[in-house]
Amino acid sequence: MTIEIRTVRPDEFPSLVPALVDLLVDTVDDRAPLGFIPPVVPAAAWKYWIGLGPELAAGSRLLVGVFRDGWVAGSAQLWLPSLPNARHRADVQKVFVARTLRGRGVGAALMTALHASARERGRSLLLLNARRNVADRFYKPLGYKEVGVIPGYSLGSNGARIDTASLYLEL
Repeated sequence: MTIEIRTVRPDEFPSLVPALVDLLVDTVDDRAPLGFIPPVVPAAAWKYWIGLGPELAAGSRLLVGVFRDGWVAGSAQLWLPSLPNARHRADVQKVFVARTLRGRGVGAALMTALHASARERGRSLLLLNARRNVADRFYKPLGYKEVGVIPGYSLGSNGARIDTASLYLEL
């Protein structure tokens, strides 16, 4: 098994959308919501991914992909604000890897690559929101610090409100 982690070029992105749709649906249906409520309809995931194309082309969003034996098996995003007072920061979004790669350090390697990409673009402050258990288990060991918790920030599939932790990392 060969794992490669790299930035996805805007011109190659459309060819990756079908696999990204499948990965997103599988990840959300495995109780990692990523802004969706399970079960995810593939058409909704498709609409989400296609909507990123213009931002990737404009350079306001960066997609870093995990490739296993040449096939996309995970991704993470950086949203790069362009406001004059925000050019030092970026928002980390939609970090996930295929189930078969979880627990093998691939997610941490993906984040390391994402951090390097942020630095290359002059970003020194990263922000993200995550469910508390994910924040404690995954992001805090990578050096992210919790700012606070927003009670009931998102909804679960049963309509229950779920707390979300806000975190940051100084690169």
